[in-house]
Amino acid sequence: ALRSPAGNLTVFLLNLNKAAGEATLTLDGLKASVTLHPYAVSETALAQPDFTLAPGAPLTCSPESPQIALKLPPLSLTALTTFRLLPTDPGVIEDVPREPRSP
Repeated sequence: ALRSPAGNLTVFLLNLNKAAGEATLTLDGLKASVTLHPYAVSETALAQPDFTLAPGAPLTCSPESPQIALKLPPLSLTALTTFRLLPTDPGVIEDVPREPRSP
């Protein structure tokens, strides 16, 4: 897992199996709820001529419910991140805090 200086969180999940898999991610120590946007890339998806990397349905994790269950495509890399980027966005230009930081 990576946390940016502004507090944005990114976690990478790798499925090296030729079959889809399931994963459960636990984020202990959260002080507030976070919304994670999943981005998945697989060999099959990349072979499609119309492939675009777009976020899947957002997932919420909170101090009271710190686990997220998700399905991983075969032979895939999935990123869960508090950054939300659409295919038309130029990328992360500025690391904006996702929540107020304590002094």
